[in-house]
Amino acid sequence: MFKYQYVKRHIKDAVECLCIGEGDARSRLKVANEVTSNLVEHHFPDELLPLWNTIQSKLIKYGPCKDSQGNIVEGSISHTLRRIKNSTASDIAVMFLQLHNQLEKDY
Repeated sequence: MFKYQYVKRHIKDAVECLCIGEGDARSRLKVANEVTSNLVEHHFPDELLPLWNTIQSKLIKYGPCKDSQGNIVEGSISHTLRRIKNSTASDIAVMFLQLHNQLEKDY
């Protein structure tokens, strides 16, 4: 189905970054996020939105890092990726793969 080609291409590219990119899972996840940063809910089939939203919520779990005056000094994703364990980043990567597999299988 051509309707979802845009999202399929971006998720496929993200999975490739996660599989063959340099660095640990956290640094590869940062690149994968950059590849998918312009995707929004209407790009996804309704059935896959919960998985996409879970990925996104895990990527911003700790919110932005703020200084003592409350000014943002680091974005939510960078801050979260800096704080999570590499194994947690790997779990998020698995979700990207699941999303990719469902898009390829059903759409």
